[in-house]
Amino acid sequence: MLFRSAQAVEAACSVSLLCIDKTGTITEGKPQVTGMVLLQEGEDVCSMNEEGWEQKISMSCRELWRSVAACEVNVSHPLSAALQVFAARLASGDGSEEKCSPCVTKRKSLVGKGVVCWTSDGRAMAIGGSSLLELLGCPVSLPLAWRTAEQSVVYVLTAEKARQGEEEEEEELASYCWQARMAVALSDRVRDEAEAVIRRLRQLGIDVVLLSGDDPGVVQQVAAQVGIQQQFGGLSPLNKSQHVSLLRAQGARVAMVGDGINDIPAFAQADLSVSVAGGSKEALQSSDLVLAAGNLRLLLASFRLARATMRRIMLNLVWACMYNLVALPVAAGLFAVSSSIIVPPWMCAGMMSASSVLVVSCSLSLMSFRP
Repeated sequence: MLFRSAQAVEAACSVSLLCIDKTGTITEGKPQVTGMVLLQEGEDVCSMNEEGWEQKISMSCRELWRSVAACEVNVSHPLSAALQVFAARLASGDGSEEKCSPCVTKRKSLVGKGVVCWTSDGRAMAIGGSSLLELLGCPVSLPLAWRTAEQSVVYVLTAEKARQGEEEEEEELASYCWQARMAVALSDRVRDEAEAVIRRLRQLGIDVVLLSGDDPGVVQQVAAQVGIQQQFGGLSPLNKSQHVSLLRAQGARVAMVGDGINDIPAFAQADLSVSVAGGSKEALQSSDLVLAAGNLRLLLASFRLARATMRRIMLNLVWACMYNLVALPVAAGLFAVSSSIIVPPWMCAGMMSASSVLVVSCSLSLMSFRP
C-alpha cells in the first residue's frame, strides 16, 4: 500500500464512510462470458456451461463477434476485455482468425454507458448495458432466467446506413434505426476476502456503501453476498460523484475505492481516493492511496496503519511537550539559586539529544506494525 502524501494518512485516519465500486474492487475484475442469446432469433440461447456449446454457434453469430472484437479494441474496461477474449476464442476454434475483421473508421465512448463505432461499410455498432438501451430507445426483453441471475448483461446493437458526422451527439445517435442483435451474460467472481473485510471495517466504525454502474439487480445481489446494506446501481460517473458529495455534505468523512476511469470524478469529491492495482492508469495516478496488490485486506490494513501512525504522532507530541516543559527550566538554571544545582552545558545538550532519540525510536517502532 502506497500513501502519496502525509495528508492522505491523516484523511485515512478520520474516514467514517467508505464508498466502493463493484467491478474490479468487490469482484476480481476478471469477468467471463457465461451465456448469450441472439435477440432476433429469440429461442437461440446458448450457455457456456452446456457441453458442446461451441458447435451451437452459427457462422452469422461468429461474424457478429468479430465485429464486437473490432469495436472493443483499446477500450479499457474489464467487460470489454472479457468480450475480446471470448471473440478470440471463437475465432481460434473455427479458423476465422484468418478472416478480415470489419474496418472501424470511428469510435465514440459513452462514459458510463458503452461504446459506439462506425465501420467502412456505413454501419454502426453499439455495445453497452441497459443504460445504453435507454439512450438509444431500443427496449429488449430477456429470458426470465437471465433477469433473475446474478450476472451482468451486455447488449450488442447495430444500425444500417448510419450517417457518420464529425461529432455525433448522444441525441443524434438515438435517431438511428437500431436493432438489438445479441445479449451477452458475463459473470465476475466476488473476492474471497470481501465479506470478512467489510465486516471488520464496520468493527472499526467505518460504514460501507456500494456504488456501481452495473445493473441494480446485480449490484443488490453482490451487496447481499458480502454484507453491504446500502447499494446503488446503474450509476453514471457523474451520479457516483454526486453521491459522494451528498454524503460529505451530511458530515461523513468519505473514502472512495475504485479501479477505473469511471471512478475518477468520485475520487475528486472524496476526502480520500483509493485505487486498486490492476486498474486503469488514470485511476492509479489520481488516487491518494494505492493498494499495490489486488487484495481488499490491504485496504483494512491501510486504515489500521493510518490510525496507528496518528496515535504515534500524538504520543510523540505529548512526550516532547512534557519533556521540554520539565527539562528546559532545569537547563536554564531554575534550581541554581535555591538548591545550588547547576546542570553543565554538555549534560543539557545530552538531555536534548536523548529526547530526540526517544521520539525517533518511538516512530521507528511502527516498522514492526502488523495489521
